[in-house]
Amino acid sequence: MAVDTFDRTLRRIVVCDSRLLAEIAGETAGNIEASSLEPKTHALVQIGTLITLDAAAQSYTPCVEAARWAGATDEEIVGTLLAAIPIIGAPRVVTAARSLGLALGYDLDAALEAEDLPAVSGQRDRARLPERPRSNPHTDDLNERER
Repeated sequence: MAVDTFDRTLRRIVVCDSRLLAEIAGETAGNIEASSLEPKTHALVQIGTLITLDAAAQSYTPCVEAARWAGATDEEIVGTLLAAIPIIGAPRVVTAARSLGLALGYDLDAALEAEDLPAVSGQRDRARLPERPRSNPHTDDLNERER
């Protein structure tokens, strides 16, 4: 698949170019090539997307495997959780942490028991979790221009 310029790619996506969408949805290699991202970055973006979507735990495993295959460390993979907090907020990231931990082969419950820390109950502890930031540097400029 030939890589288009960014403007042509945007136009093709907006008009739902079925050929483009079929090519990039059907095969990972074609999707990586079309994205113009390095394989490691591509896999980390996909993990970030799963976090944002609050995806099922089993969805993380192929993306974690792809990220590791492409050279991402477990620290970089977990870093996607930290990078997501300012955008989607801590509660969703806390939920995703368990799923990502499982995909990494890490049993959070056992680790929390071993450290004698309380297990995560799934309930949001309002005293501990920060609220989602009121401003977002990624969208503040856009919102300002729209006014």
